[in-house]
Amino acid sequence: MKPSDWLLLLIADADNPDVRSPLDPVRIMKGLFLLAQEGTIPRQEQYDFSAYAYGPVAFDVYADIEHLCKAGLVSGAAVPGRTWSVYAPTAEGTERARALAAGVGHRGARVREAREYLLTRSFVALLRDIYDRYPQYAVNTVMEFPPSP
Repeated sequence: MKPSDWLLLLIADADNPDVRSPLDPVRIMKGLFLLAQEGTIPRQEQYDFSAYAYGPVAFDVYADIEHLCKAGLVSGAAVPGRTWSVYAPTAEGTERARALAAGVGHRGARVREAREYLLTRSFVALLRDIYDRYPQYAVNTVMEFPPSP
């Protein structure tokens, strides 16, 4: 598999195609990072992450999202009042993700779990979790966290 295949698996919930909660770029990026760090994605199939303004980033992810959109596997929708879009699978993307999921065995369940986790965390909570677990990716952050409740 290629890194962009894992990207599609994360965006498309292959086992639950009727629930198409779109993902924003932060959740996509952090999800791929966590899946790589936790060993779900084999090393040769991972994006190359580095520490950046909001934690781990692999700029190739953005190009691959655009490629998936142009290929008709993912659709993007602008978020009113924001500079970014959210991404969801198309019907064709869901079918492709199902085929990919069939080939990754138990790792598909890990992708699903990661997706569910991403959807339950706020932007701040997600970054805080990642910075706590992987402090080496917080070294270039511009994020100032509000005090914990």
